[in-house]
Amino acid sequence: MKERKQLSLKAKRVITALVAGAIIALSFTCGYFSKYLIDGKKQTTASELTRLIDQVGYVYDPVTGEERQVTEQDIADALINGLLDDYAEYYDKEQYKAIKEQRKGNNHGVGFSIYKSDCSVYSVVGNSPADLAGIKVGDVILSGVTNENKEPFTCADEVTAFINGYGNDVDFKVEVYREGVGSFIATLRKTNYVRVFVSYFDSEKALVYRTVDGKMQGVEVAGAMDLPKDTAYIKLDNFEGGAFNQMENALTYMKGRGKSKLILDLRDNGGGNMDVLLDIASLFINNGGSRRTLIAYAQGKEKQESFYTSKNNFYDNITAISIIANENSASATECLIGAMLYYGDCFGTNRLIIEKNQNGVAKTYGKGIMQTTYKLISGGAFKLTTAKIYLPDKKNSIHGVGFIATGDNAVESQNALARAIQSLGQEKE
Repeated sequence: MKERKQLSLKAKRVITALVAGAIIALSFTCGYFSKYLIDGKKQTTASELTRLIDQVGYVYDPVTGEERQVTEQDIADALINGLLDDYAEYYDKEQYKAIKEQRKGNNHGVGFSIYKSDCSVYSVVGNSPADLAGIKVGDVILSGVTNENKEPFTCADEVTAFINGYGNDVDFKVEVYREGVGSFIATLRKTNYVRVFVSYFDSEKALVYRTVDGKMQGVEVAGAMDLPKDTAYIKLDNFEGGAFNQMENALTYMKGRGKSKLILDLRDNGGGNMDVLLDIASLFINNGGSRRTLIAYAQGKEKQESFYTSKNNFYDNITAISIIANENSASATECLIGAMLYYGDCFGTNRLIIEKNQNGVAKTYGKGIMQTTYKLISGGAFKLTTAKIYLPDKKNSIHGVGFIATGDNAVESQNALARAIQSLGQEKE
C-alpha cells in the first residue's frame, strides 16, 4: 500500500559491528547518565554509553512492573524515534535476512502494490505472479473470487486481508478491471520469484525478462510502443539484483535491432546499491576505455570516498538519450542523472524530462546521502546515514535540492513520453 514512498540509497558494504548487543546509544540512558554526572564521571562517546547500558542498564516492564533486560530493539527504537534522521532503520534477524535476499532480486509475494485509499494498482514487479497473471499499472482490483462468489473490495486493506487469507503456493483469484477492456479474472499465488528491474520496447518489439529453466532470460514478445523507428524505450525500476545484467542485455538487443536513440525511464526509481549504480553508469558514459570514470563522491564524518566505474562498457551505437524522471526518482537515480549531465555523453539538460508533482513543480526527490548497514551480533542490522553524496565535480550535492525541469521539460504525466520523443528530434546529433 502506498501513501508516499520512503526512498533510500543502499551502501555497497555490510560492516560487522564490534560492540556486543547493539552499536550505539544516546539519550535512551538519560537516567543513568545523570547519576554518572553526579558522580563526576563523563560518558563522552556513543560506544561508552552502550557499554554503560550493558553494565548497569535496568528497565521496568510497564506491564508487570518487574525488571527486564534492555534489548537491542529498545536502543534501536530510541535512536530511530527522534535522535537520528528519517533513514535510520533497525532490522531484526528475519527482516535483515529478507532484505539481503531482496537486494539480490529474490522476492516473495504476489508482486503488485495498490494505493492505500483505493484498490488501484500503482506498481507491478516484473516476473512476479501478478505480472505473469497479466495485471498492469492502472488496473483496479474489484473483488476476491471464491467458489464463483465475489467479495467486493473498497480499500487496499480489504485486498490485503483477502490475500493474507491464503497460504504460500496456493492459487486464488481476483477480479480486475482495466479501462477500455472491462473486468477479467486473474489467478495469483504468494510464492518466491526473481524480480525483474528492466523492460524494453521499440516500435515493433518488446523484451521481457522471465525465469526460464532456472535462469533469467530476455524473451522477445509482441508489445510495441508508439515510437519513432530509430528509438528504443527502456524502463529501469531499481539499482539492485540483476539490474545491470538486464540493462546490458537490453542495450545489446537495442543495438542488434539498429536503434540509435534511447528514452530511459527512471520514474519511481528510488535508488539501490552503489555497486549496481556504478556498473549501469558505465553503460551510458564513455570513458574511452583508458580510465575509470568518477560517478559519485562521498563525504563522511571522518573520511571521503570516491566511487568509480570499473571499466568502459559504453554502447557507442547510442547517439542521443532522453531521461524521464519524477518526484520519486531518488538517490542512485539522481547520481546517474548527475553523472550523465556532467560528462555530457548523448545527454543534456534539455533532454531531462520531469513530471510535475501535486504542487506543479517538476523536480526529483533530492536525496544525496548514503546509508551503511551494520550487522549486529544478534543477526539483525542497523542502517545509519554515513555520508553526503556529491556529483563528480565534488562540489555540488543534490541532497534537499534534486534536479528541476522548467518550460517544455516540466510535463504532466500523460505527456512525458511525447516530450521525450520530441526532445530527441530537436537537437543536432
